[in-house]
This record gives sequence, C-alpha cells and structure tokens, in this order.
Amino acid sequence: METISESKQERVLQIAPHKYRVRFLHEIIEVTDPDIEEPRLVHKAIEVEVADPYDTDKITASIVRCLYSPEHIEELLSSFTKGEEIIEFMRYQNWRKIAKLAASGAFEKAEFAEILQSEIIEVEMPFASTLSGGEFEAMADYTVKAKINTYADVVNNKVKAYLSFITQEHLQQLEASTNVTITYHPGVDFDV
Repeated sequence: METISESKQERVLQIAPHKYRVRFLHEIIEVTDPDIEEPRLVHKAIEVEVADPYDTDKITASIVRCLYSPEHIEELLSSFTKGEEIIEFMRYQNWRKIAKLAASGAFEKAEFAEILQSEIIEVEMPFASTLSGGEFEAMADYTVKAKINTYADVVNNKVKAYLSFITQEHLQQLEASTNVTITYHPGVDFDV
C-alpha cells in the first residue's frame, strides 16, 4: 500500500501501457514547513497498480492484498471458523468493504467515513441470559437472525458476541446490566 503526496488528484492515472494507478481515500492536508511562512496543501491518497482500471474485481483484490496477503486471509478464515481472531476477521471484512467502494469509484476520504469510523463491539455476558426467558433473549435472537459473529464458551457459561452493528435499544440494555462487559475496538486497523 503506497501513500502518495502529489499535487494531482485524479482517481486513475495511466503510468505505462496496460498499467494504471487507482487512488482512493483521497484527502487534502495542510503541511507546515518551518522554512516557509505559509502552509501548503498536499493531496494524499492510497494507490494500487492494476492492468485494467475498470475491472472492479481485480481492483478490489489488489486493494485487499495491500493489507492482507492470500496466506494471511487463509489464516484468518481458518481461525475465524474456530472462534479465534474474530476482531481481526471483522477488520478484514471492513477493509474488503473499503476495497469494494474504491473499486466502484469512491475516491474522497469522506466517502469512506462510515467504515473508517466504525467500531467492533465485543460483548461478554452469562450464557444463561441469552436463553429463553433470559435477560437478553430478544437480543440473542436478533443476533442469530442477523448472522452477527458470536462465540459461545459454554464451559465457562459465557457468550461473547462481536457486533459491527447494534440497535440503540439493545446497546442501552447491555450498558445498564451489571452482568455484561462491553469492549469497543476500532473497525479498521490501519493508519489513514
């Protein structure tokens, strides 16, 4: 993943025959140089090289590979199916969303704001509270129906849910309970 700082602000640049740079997460930042009184504006973006700037699948794959090698993706998938590295897997999924947005034409950093500002909410609660008649039965039912990532450690009578979305009503219910631990994690894990 290469970050550029140039005055050009085009989304796609041809750099050779059948070789293009696709830029995304573009922003204009102010840079102050101690030798110059006036700050200057610099265009900053992330770019990937591709053969076809209109092949959204290849652009998406190139962007995903900026942060995740194929081997790393295999490790994440394997760990995720065992209930391990769930937060990192969800961050990978958020990076894929960014890649798909960029491939479909998103360029300015503001267009990615929802994903960049997202959080992964890790919730730990007693397993019994998620069963029929339990304090969080309705939320557990919602979680299963919405196919939200959950991991139940029944041996220790705990459920861990990893949420990328939660209704305000359910969040308030969780925050009001003394039997619940809530941890907030950034939804993406890279510097932009």
